[in-house]
Amino acid sequence: MALLAQSEKCPLCFGVCDPLMICTPDLQDIPKTALQPVPLDAGILRCYMKQFYLGTFKQYGYELYLQGQIGTQEEDTFLLAARRQVRSNMTANYSIYTDKECSGAKRIGRMGSNFLGTCFTLYDNGRDPQKLAKIQDAVSSDDVVVQNVLQIHEELGCVTYEPNRTSVGPRKMLVVIPDVDEEGVFSEIVRPMSRQDRLVTRLAPGELKDLLRFSNREPVFREDLGAYCLDFGGRVSMASVKNFQLISSEDPSMGNILQFGRVADDMFTMDFQWPLSPFQAFCISLSSCDTKLVCV
Repeated sequence: MALLAQSEKCPLCFGVCDPLMICTPDLQDIPKTALQPVPLDAGILRCYMKQFYLGTFKQYGYELYLQGQIGTQEEDTFLLAARRQVRSNMTANYSIYTDKECSGAKRIGRMGSNFLGTCFTLYDNGRDPQKLAKIQDAVSSDDVVVQNVLQIHEELGCVTYEPNRTSVGPRKMLVVIPDVDEEGVFSEIVRPMSRQDRLVTRLAPGELKDLLRFSNREPVFREDLGAYCLDFGGRVSMASVKNFQLISSEDPSMGNILQFGRVADDMFTMDFQWPLSPFQAFCISLSSCDTKLVCV
């Protein structure tokens, strides 16, 4: 575990880094560790995300890297890649891979959105229960035979944005993930067989048992700048509606669980800690970059 000195600067944003206790975890087995919460004692993982345009039908590609320890010769480590596709119903779908080539065999999960871009659901690489029911000629997903239930995808999180196109102020986002203990074990596996079991459906009546809830930190409006601002500790250098800090709704004293912000036209820093996994942190950040028809 290393203590970053106050004088050291981030090579991405060139800002002075706050003193942070950082212990880079062993992420060599990315397919296995990407879906697991990072260790509680790992501290804050400093990452960055590259964005590039693929040139057709508003398709974008993204790559996530773990930043080498500042002040050392440690190299950056590739973690995950994503491809954005627009479906026939005009919703966005992000496929997440553990290699830069984004080969099908390396896909570990995906994130899908609604048409408005205000709701995003994170899945592992399992199968859609509706499609599985069709394959088995079942009347509904509730009739899928027991031995195939484990093939159904798990929901690993849900991100919602409050519409604010007609109001003044920053975005408001809400994130829920399955509850996890200090050992990284989920208390509940969310494998919905119907719409009623989905995380987004449980949000409406406030059925948050066995779920962790996070919200974005409210920015402060500065009269001298005429803008809403957050203190990113030197990790963000450009203003953007995509910038955010995520805190626990139950225990804000945990600090920033996830921090995301722009440092160049095609690059963002992404810092996160337990209880998020690299996959969850990456997807939540990608949701902030997606088009939103009813949000600023």
